[in-house]
Amino acid sequence: MIPLRMTDYKLAESWPSSIILHHTSCRLDKPELSIDKNYFQTGKFHNLNYIFYKKDTGFNFIIERIGNDFQVIVSQPLMSLCEFEDIEKKYWKSIHIALMGNYDKDIPMTRLYRVLSYRILAPVMRLFTINESDLLLHSTISTTGTTCPGEFVDMDRLKMILRSVFRRRSLKRNK
Repeated sequence: MIPLRMTDYKLAESWPSSIILHHTSCRLDKPELSIDKNYFQTGKFHNLNYIFYKKDTGFNFIIERIGNDFQVIVSQPLMSLCEFEDIEKKYWKSIHIALMGNYDKDIPMTRLYRVLSYRILAPVMRLFTINESDLLLHSTISTTGTTCPGEFVDMDRLKMILRSVFRRRSLKRNK
């Protein structure tokens, strides 16, 4: 359940300067929240987080496979802090994106990388002028040695698809 009042969130005092990728298993590792289900699971994920941890998911976006395609769900506002005990506080103001499932066990589909790049990464990176070098995995900034977002997430493949999205002609703003 998403809080209805903005006062339930701690807000960042400056723009995000990086994007952190996770899988949902790093926050709540429950077998019933796997990526092979063909129905909406993000609501259950929010509810279980409140039940077990008395807090929100800690992700701005969650990408979930529903039916034959991946859908992007806004989990909490962009400027809200995403607090994780195993990362430095300077990364709390980053944009945190979770891939529904456990990618230590499953291999991400190419379609997942495309949806992630086209629907979230490219627009957010353009909006906040975030460089490709500031696209990070949770495992690279963690102080506990987590494998999140999973050993099978291929950052080189993701960056290649992201570059192809950036090569497309974008709309110009009217003056």
